[in-house]
Amino acid sequence: MRKVNQLIVKHQMLRRNPLPPPKKKEKKKEALKQVKILMVVRTIMMVVIMKQRRISVQQQSASSAQPETPVIEDGDGSKTVFVKNLAWSVDEEVVCDFLDQIKGAIDEA
Repeated sequence: MRKVNQLIVKHQMLRRNPLPPPKKKEKKKEALKQVKILMVVRTIMMVVIMKQRRISVQQQSASSAQPETPVIEDGDGSKTVFVKNLAWSVDEEVVCDFLDQIKGAIDEA
């Protein structure tokens, strides 16, 4: 009798406040995956932009302070030329290709 009363009460509660339809976990996981990918892309782009700004500022200050490029002679007679921040120079085409690849991966997912 007790269980019957519990079922009746539960049924009355559900009639007043029906439960929302069950959410599909797959859609939620896919949406979270896309959000994570977009956050990674945003982070990468922010790093690239900050590096480019830093390079342009350093190049402006370096061009006014040091007009010459430092050259170091190695022991075997060869010369090594150091270009400031060459490792951080970023080609716009490379970044666009990278973003296209990420966009393709998002579309496939």
